[in-house]
Amino acid sequence: MYLYDKKELSNFERANTLEWYLPNGLGGYSSSTAINSNYRKHNGYLVASLNPPVNRMMILNKVCEEVIIDNEVFDLEATQYQDNIKDGNKYLESFEYNYIPTFNYFVNDVTIKKQVCPIYNKNSVAITYVINSKKNCVINLIPFINYKEHGDANKLENLKFKKEEKENVVIFKTVDNHKIYFN
Repeated sequence: MYLYDKKELSNFERANTLEWYLPNGLGGYSSSTAINSNYRKHNGYLVASLNPPVNRMMILNKVCEEVIIDNEVFDLEATQYQDNIKDGNKYLESFEYNYIPTFNYFVNDVTIKKQVCPIYNKNSVAITYVINSKKNCVINLIPFINYKEHGDANKLENLKFKKEEKENVVIFKTVDNHKIYFN
């Protein structure tokens, strides 16, 4: 088991070197850093192997979380791109890696536990949140979906989807008719 505390996670440069990786058994995987910064272009919550074990496609880069507590907004994202720095890692109390990466946040007396885990033998990933709060609290989740070779840079044509909604499922159809399901 790996366990990193707030002090280690508050140093952005150091925390970016703490990467985790989980295979899904088909050639795909989930990976990121201990602060969810997706430091490398191969990092993503769902990299699916469309022709196992090859043809790896980045499907879900990450999910950005925004917590609203008593009408005050807190951004949990940790990124650094040129001059744009988001320091959501300052709310990260600990990161545990014991088969499943677990992120423990503490924001304005609210605790949030997030876990990311690919589903074995499926091109799927489960992301769970457990929120403990006595305050009025809402979490907004913004999925960064994609459709590109996992090592390539983004291209505008890879980000064109047809969207369909059915009951509790949102389906995005890619340019080559693959379907991405969110539920």
